[in-house]
Amino acid sequence: MNKKFIDLVLDQFIYGGVKYASTNVKEATDELVEDFGWNWLIGTQAKYVKRYKNTKREKDLLKIACYQYLNWLKLGYHLATLGTAEMQCTTVETKSKHFADFIRKAEAFSIHDKNFLTRHVALTSIYEGCKLLRLERAEEILIEIFALCEFVWLKDGFDQTEKHETDTWLEQKGLTKTKDDGNVGKQNGKA
Repeated sequence: MNKKFIDLVLDQFIYGGVKYASTNVKEATDELVEDFGWNWLIGTQAKYVKRYKNTKREKDLLKIACYQYLNWLKLGYHLATLGTAEMQCTTVETKSKHFADFIRKAEAFSIHDKNFLTRHVALTSIYEGCKLLRLERAEEILIEIFALCEFVWLKDGFDQTEKHETDTWLEQKGLTKTKDDGNVGKQNGKA
């Protein structure tokens, strides 16, 4: 997997923990799933796919990829091979602790026929994967969507750009990311 892509997804979920903080045991996404259901979460991701097809905004693709990691945690694949029956909370601490495990699984996933896969087919597959997640919450679907996001990101040349469109620490003036220790960013050099 492309290191820059992984770093951008990491930045996405760490800053998301600041934007959507609720309590130290759950974040806004956890509460929203409790209040509006799993389909709300999947529908949000599908919305980003539609928007990306129309606008090709990098941050939408990064959000879709990031959500696959959140889905993986919410479904408990970090706790058990087959996941858990109960939805799990996705705090920054939990996300930071298990991201490397998720990436190892994504790196082991192989997109067949990459040479023949088009951007359009990949985006359609991401959307169809989101629809399928409403019924079948399989780890393989999450990993495939994540891998397809990276494929589209590479296909659209984002690996060749200097500046990346995010809505995270990377774009916030005066904010920097700490070393990949799971802590959120620092402002003006102060923790």
